[in-house]
Amino acid sequence: MSEGRIRTKEVTRGIKTIDRPRILSERVRSIARNSIGEIRREASEVSSNDSGRRMSAEASATGKVTNTVKAVAGVSFISSSKSRSHTAKKVNESYRKAAGVAGKAAPPAKAGHDKYRMRPYTVKGRDTARKSLLYQKSNAQKAVMQGRRLFRAKAVKMAATSARTIKKAGAAVMRALRAIIVATRGLITLIMAGGWVLLVILIVIVLIAALVSSPIGIFFSNDPGHGGMTTREVVMTLGDEFSEYILGIEESNPHDELVVVYTGGASQIDWKGVLAVYVATVNQNGSDSMDVVSFDEEKLDILRGVMWDMNAVSHNLIYETRERTVTKTGEDGKPVEETETFTITILKITITQKGPEEIAASYSFSANQNKALTELLSPAFDTLWDDLLGGFVAGGGIREPSKDRVSIGPFTWPLETEGAITSFFGWREDPFTGETAYHSGVDIAVSDGTPILAAAGGTVIVANGLDTYGGGYGYYVKIRHAGGYETLYAHCSAISVRSGESVKRGQIIGYVGNTGRSKGNHLHWEVYLNGSTKDPLAFFV
Repeated sequence: MSEGRIRTKEVTRGIKTIDRPRILSERVRSIARNSIGEIRREASEVSSNDSGRRMSAEASATGKVTNTVKAVAGVSFISSSKSRSHTAKKVNESYRKAAGVAGKAAPPAKAGHDKYRMRPYTVKGRDTARKSLLYQKSNAQKAVMQGRRLFRAKAVKMAATSARTIKKAGAAVMRALRAIIVATRGLITLIMAGGWVLLVILIVIVLIAALVSSPIGIFFSNDPGHGGMTTREVVMTLGDEFSEYILGIEESNPHDELVVVYTGGASQIDWKGVLAVYVATVNQNGSDSMDVVSFDEEKLDILRGVMWDMNAVSHNLIYETRERTVTKTGEDGKPVEETETFTITILKITITQKGPEEIAASYSFSANQNKALTELLSPAFDTLWDDLLGGFVAGGGIREPSKDRVSIGPFTWPLETEGAITSFFGWREDPFTGETAYHSGVDIAVSDGTPILAAAGGTVIVANGLDTYGGGYGYYVKIRHAGGYETLYAHCSAISVRSGESVKRGQIIGYVGNTGRSKGNHLHWEVYLNGSTKDPLAFFV
């Protein structure tokens, strides 16, 4: 009875010894299979379009795992065979003991499979098999982890590349919004070249949404698709209001001479500054923040208030006594020159301009508002402001000036054709008021869009392509030349130079139009010498 229990116990122990490596082998196989499946799923989730990289990496990881599984299977089988050999000996020994008690001969026991001639089982062999099995199992796990890291690393690398590209575009968007909006327009195409389209499209959508709801959204505000008024329409509306207000002052105050003074220097509204203050006001105002992509009546009123706060208009009448020489007929019938005095009425209109920083202080801007204002006013956005507000067009080659008027001074004619002089330099009847007024230049009538040429080389000191009134000049350009000379070109439909730019004689600086205080398409051309206006025609014959 005790012998039977011993045999049963040893046979059972032998079965467990045989099955343990097999079970372990199956577990490793299962882990490997699951890992390969997981790697493939991760690869397909990372990108459905980057199939070349995915298949290559998948094959590499799968090969490593498969080789490991084969090694594990081999070790498991060897271990199993050794165990079977050892167990057969134990079973045979137990059976012989049992048979001896019963008086029967015991059948010979087979030691493993005939195909494998295993060495006798030893403790050292067992330990070696176990170590080999653990080593191969570790290799399997390492292969799995390596496969995962391979795909995750590629995903992270590509995501980082996309993020860097978008960051550069955004720095197109926070430091050079032209770069960011232009980049936004072409961003998807740019990144599609590197794959990961789905990931990138999602990032771009989030980026555009963030931009539109941020101060940078002002540069999207000329899109008519969002409803409401565009920025250009709003600026034109308020510009007309400003112009009409000044014309109303002129009409209600009879005068002989008009003087318009802008305390900020250039004869124009700083629309870039006005809009930047407006954006910081409505978009960074805590819980009451508004988007800046579209305009409604409420936002228009806010912008109107900012414009008038930054451009306060006042006026006064100045009565000035002057002398002039007149010719009269004497008692003897001969002409006699006499000096007489007369009084003229000068209407002086003053536009007191406040800069963005000054108005921000009076509005008690928060730190966030001041930060947004500083970003929007950075030079990196100048091109975007030009594009947003209109008036500026790219290009400007060299053209041959008209030779119908021969130059006897430092200037060439500012047009390719002579045109028609419709108003000369000096006193004339003001076309708006009908009063006698001083005309500081000459008006040359030509068709709309005719190129305007620089009369001499120099440096652009004013390039107003933003304010359609521009102190009455509309869009205009002013150039400083050598010898104390300056020239001014007014009522442009568009300009093609920027302040600070160097220009050459004959270079296209703008195009003829009808902006500002104008009754029709023409070029108003002024010449200055040491700050005083001169008759431009005096330099030609």
